[in-house]
Amino acid sequence: MLDCWANTGRLGPWAMAVAFAVMVGLSGRAVAAEWADFPPTSFKIYSQEGGGLLGTSRYFVEHLGPGEYRLHGNNHYLNGQYDIELDTLVIDPGERVPRLKSFSHVFYKPDGTILVAGHAEIKSGGEAVCVANEQGKEVRYAQQFDFPPDTYAGAAVLIPIIHALRKGVTAPFEMHFFDCTPKPRIVTIQATPTSAGTGWLHYPEGQGHLIEVQIKPDLGWLDLLAAPFLPVTHSWFNPAEGFTYVGGGINRYFYSPQHVTMVKVKPGQELAAPGGPRVASAAPSPGVGSDDAGRAPTPSATPQQPQAALPGGR
Repeated sequence: MLDCWANTGRLGPWAMAVAFAVMVGLSGRAVAAEWADFPPTSFKIYSQEGGGLLGTSRYFVEHLGPGEYRLHGNNHYLNGQYDIELDTLVIDPGERVPRLKSFSHVFYKPDGTILVAGHAEIKSGGEAVCVANEQGKEVRYAQQFDFPPDTYAGAAVLIPIIHALRKGVTAPFEMHFFDCTPKPRIVTIQATPTSAGTGWLHYPEGQGHLIEVQIKPDLGWLDLLAAPFLPVTHSWFNPAEGFTYVGGGINRYFYSPQHVTMVKVKPGQELAAPGGPRVASAAPSPGVGSDDAGRAPTPSATPQQPQAALPGGR
């Protein structure tokens, strides 16, 4: 995802995440209880060029054991591409914010082969592997890191952001983020909340009440020189729904130059069928989530997440 900072100005798939507000409580016990009750959350995926529907997304939480949970993310596109994210998080004694233990996000081609993938063991071993296979020739990059404790990746990055919003933080704050660029890398990012009262055209239900968070890489003193050229990502949160993440612009995957927009599906609202109507003006780029025929996804089953296959790359 890091190259998206340098090249595209969008957050990676981590921003297509779920409403993590209900996951961040005032104590470890409260957090655990809220994680256990977290309902599945769905999103619609739109083209940023013309707003046409490209696919759908669904996230839910699995309780693994005392203080340990796994976030599942499934994203499906109309052209048959799909991706699966698995983030394991732990609530350490005395901590108020869940920490990321391991991260895995695999993006598949319609035939089930890997397009790109990333895996990181944040709290044990520090091994990170990124896989690139966009041109049909798989390349793996592996590296060992001493991950800072505030390192997040994928959808899990929303946890510290929403925790800060719930605490009433209005000043910029920082954290670390793991990304594939396509090589493994850790970057410092800065999140800046705006004042309440803004609106987002894609989520009119929150008009006048949403909080926008601008996120950009933090280059320290170099920001003074690079500020006019640094990409800024915009994400939207609804205080009326417990600071739920309601969407924003993201990269199609990690360092992809192609962008999509995620919009939360409101309770009681049905997702459009994968083969449903599409906006003619969408004109999405090839490989982003549509094809010339507008075919619906055809895989009969989603393959297992190949976590074990990722470590050990060169």
